[in-house]
Amino acid sequence: MISHASWSGAGVSWVQGAAAKTSALGEGYRETSKVRIPTEADWILKVMVAMAAADGRLDAREVGLIQKVYKDWLGRSVDVSGVVLAAQAYATKRDVLVELSLAAGSMSRETKEEIIRAAYLTLLADKRIATEERKKLKNVAIALQIPEAQFDAILRAIEHTLGGEPS
Repeated sequence: MISHASWSGAGVSWVQGAAAKTSALGEGYRETSKVRIPTEADWILKVMVAMAAADGRLDAREVGLIQKVYKDWLGRSVDVSGVVLAAQAYATKRDVLVELSLAAGSMSRETKEEIIRAAYLTLLADKRIATEERKKLKNVAIALQIPEAQFDAILRAIEHTLGGEPS
């Protein structure tokens, strides 16, 4: 099982190999010779955590979904405290929209659509979508440079698959 301290979504840098050290540039910046570029799974999980934190609280179903996706994509487990700490980091210290905006140009259309699908399913996990959550989802699509028509089509396809309209 991966503890919260080793999960990248909890604010740990994207580092492989030797331990990274904090540089003079400040908190969150890590100096290392081996920096790993986030994968599709990394982005999906980061956005899922940010979406789960969007309404200011974590539902057990949201945590469970994130744990399941983490296990399915990475073949490892993450404990509840890891998800909670990651959500707190995105709610208070990190801005997933800025991170997505910076990375959007290097992502495939398929990756962007998968991120939106995962984010939307995370929002649906607690059986309701708050206004601030819907706004955050739309902002994720904007950060990913997904046209509104494509964004709407992704959501409609999910709703169709689930057999109805979200609340």
